[in-house]
Amino acid sequence: MKKSQLSRIFFIHEQLKAGGYPSSVKLAELWEGVSSKTVRRDIEYLRDMMNAPIEYDASRRGYYYTEPSYDIPSFMLTEGELFSLAIGEVVLADYQNSPFFPQLKQIFDRIKVNLSENINLDSLDIKDMISAVHYPQVKIDPDIFAPVSSAVSSARIIRVQYQVPRYSDTRAMTIEPYKIVAHRGNWYLIGNHIEAEKIKVWAINRIKQINLNEETFKIPADFDLEDYIDTSLGIFISTKRYEVSLKFSSAVAGIIKERKWHDNQKFTDLEDGSLRLTYTTNQLEETLNWAFSWGENVVIEKPEKLVAEAKEKIRRMMELYG
Repeated sequence: MKKSQLSRIFFIHEQLKAGGYPSSVKLAELWEGVSSKTVRRDIEYLRDMMNAPIEYDASRRGYYYTEPSYDIPSFMLTEGELFSLAIGEVVLADYQNSPFFPQLKQIFDRIKVNLSENINLDSLDIKDMISAVHYPQVKIDPDIFAPVSSAVSSARIIRVQYQVPRYSDTRAMTIEPYKIVAHRGNWYLIGNHIEAEKIKVWAINRIKQINLNEETFKIPADFDLEDYIDTSLGIFISTKRYEVSLKFSSAVAGIIKERKWHDNQKFTDLEDGSLRLTYTTNQLEETLNWAFSWGENVVIEKPEKLVAEAKEKIRRMMELYG
């Protein structure tokens, strides 16, 4: 339905709700710029597609609602938009561990309530058609997440007790919180560690206590999130970027080419059917973990630092299984 037709539909609806038994000619005159024939088509659309209880009264020569309480949906969606909305509800599960989830779920529920009775998300049987494999989620304390997000939005310094995994006790830290990043089932805070005088990343689930200071800060004008993390791969803080080259065997070359693994990726087909994937990143640890997931079907070619780390990791693994 075009926007102009949608506007007319609401206009006609309002006129019918007001009573007065307007005719198609009268409605065309009130709207201006359309014929009575166009108005009749709009009325047919209302009746046939939106189940509007419209009848024509011959004695009064006009249309009326047989059910005065009828109301059209506050908004309408195309079939494609409705399907996208249904998929979005499935994907929404990835955000259950954030305080945003209840609000997002409420928005979806409000949309569903306002859809017309003959077309709704449940009628699509979306759960029978589509499933999503979600990353294992880390439990986030809403009493921690809320002040963290508040500090980010208001640019206020925070004082936290942070649980470093390798220590049994917490560490006190003062932070200028810059950004919140969602990554693989967890939520992270990136900002300036005042005591260490460096940009760092903190897993929000490891923040055990938090206090908001009244003191505010300004994010440096030259701060760029992608100078420290790689939104295509991971959130390990690193400012040095490397040119990565991975050679995949012919057995998986087709699978690798099907996907976008990195924003600046480049593929090169090799004569033996294998495939070379190159990209630039500051996430060597994530690259190594991902490469290892392909087992014997990938060879790390460069950078040398990554090759050395791979060899060392393989050596330690062989000791475990030796």
